Amino acid sequence: MIRWRMERKGSLWTALVCSLVGLAIYLASSMTGYLAGKGLSAVVIVCTLLAWVCLAPVELARLDGGQSTVASIRSLAAEVLLLIAFAVFAMSRVRLAADVYFIPVNYPPSEQTALNWSIVGVVGYAVAIVAVIVRFCGKPRPVAIPADSGAKV
Repeated sequence: MIRWRMERKGSLWTALVCSLVGLAIYLASSMTGYLAGKGLSAVVIVCTLLAWVCLAPVELARLDGGQSTVASIRSLAAEVLLLIAFAVFAMSRVRLAADVYFIPVNYPPSEQTALNWSIVGVVGYAVAIVAVIVRFCGKPRPVAIPADSGAKV
């Protein structure tokens, strides 16, 4: 049996990609279509960018060894920033959801499209938040792999 440490490197990349998708959808849905010209919150943009800045050095520090106190603080800061971005994005689309789902008469089809894309963006932020939690909570566990399984370590 070969023993190795299970790494969760994919979780960090998942968080970065999903938050990038969420931010791109937020920007696109805020500047085009039904929501064009109705306002763009800088809080979502700034919090997402600061979360990326917090996550990159943490990953580099984890490559050198264990998780330091500074890395823990940075990961917590990234989590809080992503939560703020998520909350502001979701709350800015509440009126849109109310118009489409609770007052289902006389709304333009572009309003439904903007809502659908916004839901995808909010889900992107939610997946990024969960991925950061998975990445930085808990310790990697050793996993046993049979030597004849063909897995390369």
